Amino acid sequence: MSHKRVLLRILLAILVVAISGSIVAQVSNQINPASFLTNQKPNDSPQANLPDLPVQNDISPEIPLEVVYDHIFSHIDFLNNKADEEQRNNRDGKILRNYYKDGAKLDERQARTLDSIAHQINQQLKRIDQQVEIIVKRVRSAYPNGRLPQGQKPPLPPQELIDLDTEKKNLILQAVNQIKIEFGDAEFARFTEYVNQRIRPTIKIINPKKSK
Repeated sequence: MSHKRVLLRILLAILVVAISGSIVAQVSNQINPASFLTNQKPNDSPQANLPDLPVQNDISPEIPLEVVYDHIFSHIDFLNNKADEEQRNNRDGKILRNYYKDGAKLDERQARTLDSIAHQINQQLKRIDQQVEIIVKRVRSAYPNGRLPQGQKPPLPPQELIDLDTEKKNLILQAVNQIKIEFGDAEFARFTEYVNQRIRPTIKIINPKKSK
């Protein structure tokens, strides 16, 4: 399930969870070593209250583009899965499936393009996340119960994990560029305006020091 990626984002210092109905993204310049030793699991369905997304007042312009689109791609996957579930139960899943089409006023071709690109990138990101999970389990196995021996500093993240994080970022940005090419400059600018007004405001940067 695509939302297993939520736990892995903790390990990559990119966390997307639902807290009181809001989407929170945590971003740092490097992977947080202490996160290797945590077993915290956020809500498995962070967008369960959609289609309406709340708007935060404390918008941060520093949210990386790859974080915004990682959320969008994962969100599209989630909505399509929920729409399929609705149809299996003889209910109409059209509202869920057309969330971005209706919200961003996309035409049929644009909506299919966005959905197709999201599907392709999600398959690639799942592969990366599976590799990340293996690495994280390996690191955690050296620390029973997720506890560091007294006086020992948290381990530095393995280089292979940092490399996977970079690969993930690059894949997402390539997908964004593909959307831009397919939409054209004018329509992509219009979609970007929608993203900035309706999606980006639901994501905020958390300062780990202040959140303690």
